[in-house]
Amino acid sequence: MLDVDPASLLRQLQRFPDPRRRQGRRPARRNQVSAARRRPLKCRVPAKNVGTQTAGTAYAMTQGVDIRSDMAQRIVERVGANVDRTVSVADPQGLVLASTNQAVVHTYLLPNEHSSGAAVAATDDDSECRHVLPLVYADQLVGTLVLEATPASDHQMAGMAKMLAELIVHQMVVIEELPRQARLRDQFVGDLVRGRLRDADPLVEQTAAVLGIDLDLPRVVAVMDVGLLPTSSRNPQQATSSLPSVTRALRLEQGHVNLVDHARRIIAHHAEDVYAFVGEHRFVLLAVADEPFATTHQRVALRVRSFLHALESDQYVPSAGVGHYYSAWTGLTRSWVDAAFALETGTRLHGAGGAYCRDDLGLADFIWHPERATKAERGRRLLATMNDDEDLLATLQIFLAADLSPSAAAEQLHIHRHTLTYRLNKIHRLTGLDPCTFLDAVQLHAALLLRRIDRSAT
Repeated sequence: MLDVDPASLLRQLQRFPDPRRRQGRRPARRNQVSAARRRPLKCRVPAKNVGTQTAGTAYAMTQGVDIRSDMAQRIVERVGANVDRTVSVADPQGLVLASTNQAVVHTYLLPNEHSSGAAVAATDDDSECRHVLPLVYADQLVGTLVLEATPASDHQMAGMAKMLAELIVHQMVVIEELPRQARLRDQFVGDLVRGRLRDADPLVEQTAAVLGIDLDLPRVVAVMDVGLLPTSSRNPQQATSSLPSVTRALRLEQGHVNLVDHARRIIAHHAEDVYAFVGEHRFVLLAVADEPFATTHQRVALRVRSFLHALESDQYVPSAGVGHYYSAWTGLTRSWVDAAFALETGTRLHGAGGAYCRDDLGLADFIWHPERATKAERGRRLLATMNDDEDLLATLQIFLAADLSPSAAAEQLHIHRHTLTYRLNKIHRLTGLDPCTFLDAVQLHAALLLRRIDRSAT
């Protein structure tokens, strides 16, 4: 937690000796020249065209830490609230980024102040001094804390202020670093399922290994809509919250962690399942596929449906889509397209609250799916169990052409009605679709059309 109790911190500090004495340095001597009681911050020339410092690239914090404007302002607020002195914070180059005295912001400390690392700088006053305290993170000088007109003997107060400032730096860095791997994982999974990664690029598998993702395992993609959950940045209540941005970020990250933990407990499929957030409101599962692969999406959908029911509330009914299995990690893109299509189309057709597969969409899968190759493949999958039985295929074609009339179809086939009924029941058993019902018959008809088109193209 970023808010630190100064009294508690002081009690911990009292267990240790003066930090300057621990380092073998003697306290600096105070000047014997009388001067004004409160001397303003020593500065060089004002900085020209200096803007607020930004966080830099996504990996800047992992390479090195420098005090930024937001860190400096946070330190000034927290230290200034507990120390009745002028408080300023400068970066490693001596540029003052924040201060309780706004007149010195964007000016520079003197060179010997921000580079020497002296713990105490004497003033002309005999009873007070000016503490210039180096701020260190991971054995690196990251900035300088300046306390004006503090009692020369009050090293404990200066030590407490320094410790509080360094603690704030540490916690703000941790806040950024802890979720960074999760964000990189989210970004990688997003690029993976959207087809932005090349199969020939050796860095893909190396990056996946670093992020703990085994690309050699067969997987299917499940997509869940969590846009209105409290974990989402689109939550209007959260967007208008008066909480500090750091606190909101922490709560959002913690919400994501809790959602993943909840999913692992309920779905509880495989230790190598991968969870990620793609975009603002898509919670993605790369589920390890079990044999038989042709029906693994249905088994995953059952587990995802249980998870959705656990999330359901009066204010929110989540939905999901699960894609089919396609070989190799490059097939995850097609599985993602399936899942996203099933989520959107299934919700429109059947309402929220389901975990939909393309199998649940019926004719809509043939009509609305954006990829012709996927439609053709579904047609081949429907008819695959009859490929070696020409009598069944001929029976289906003639029965559909006869407008589902058993007597007309039996007459054209020159078979008995009982034989026709036997064949139609077998087609139902093999494909899962009943050719005697209109909606199922239309899907079988579409599969036959796509089969004929594919054969004519070859």
